Amino acid sequence: VHALRYFGALKGTDATASVKPLLSHASWRVRAEAAQVFGNQLKSNRYGGAVSTATSEAQKTLETMLDDADPFVVGRTLEALQSVQVKIDPLLKAVERHPQLAATVARRLVTAPPAERTAAVDQLKRYQKHASADVRAAAINGLWQIDNDGALEPLREAFGDQDSRVRVAAAEAF
Repeated sequence: VHALRYFGALKGTDATASVKPLLSHASWRVRAEAAQVFGNQLKSNRYGGAVSTATSEAQKTLETMLDDADPFVVGRTLEALQSVQVKIDPLLKAVERHPQLAATVARRLVTAPPAERTAAVDQLKRYQKHASADVRAAAINGLWQIDNDGALEPLREAFGDQDSRVRVAAAEAF
């Protein structure tokens, strides 16, 4: 793990080739640190908005890490992908597997490009019916941030939710 932190701190060096095999390591700690190395590569390879081949490959690799079985690894992967635009489908699938990441993903959906914003709103409305109160609360926050007018009815429904976390999210959004 400490060696991976060293690779992640290297500037201007493509350490990802050495680290890539570790993305399938048995230890979640190793996979999480490896994801961070790829995230550092994304940040260091973006100059003036231009996307290099290394950046593109790092992003593709990280997007596959959204399928990881461990929620901590997926959370670190989401952090690593903060500096780039990601299609919403892999994000939504990550929430289905790891509901505890819903708030993080909902924040990402708020910044979805206009072409995907309708799909993001539709998915957040579906999440409002999710079994997990954390997912419902994140959905309310996301809906309110994306579409104030369209969120009024879901917001009213959220005030009647049985779980206080959802009601608090509705009150904070309002």
